Amino acid sequence: MVREECWRLMSFSLSTFTVEINGRPTIAFKAKWQAEADEISRGWINLHWGEITEERIGGVAIPLAIKVRLASASERATLEAAGDEVDFYGDVKIVRLIEAKPFTVG
Repeated sequence: MVREECWRLMSFSLSTFTVEINGRPTIAFKAKWQAEADEISRGWINLHWGEITEERIGGVAIPLAIKVRLASASERATLEAAGDEVDFYGDVKIVRLIEAKPFTVG
């Protein structure tokens, strides 16, 4: 059996990931792998850039740190209990852990 076929036949469970922006847990979602979680987080951030940055004289303040990590137990519980209060990025259910507001630098 070819390696790609083996990977396709294997089943993987989803892990819950959290995206922190400037040290604040901001969104949670499920993905198979860290690389997939990174792609989802980059796409969500690009889509919501205007909500999470603040205009400053001379340009836009860029968030200091964007980090994707495995979610804590409370973040997983928030994702599971979200009900209808969710966003979607493609077919991925995303829960906001805090209201999106501009993140300032410094």
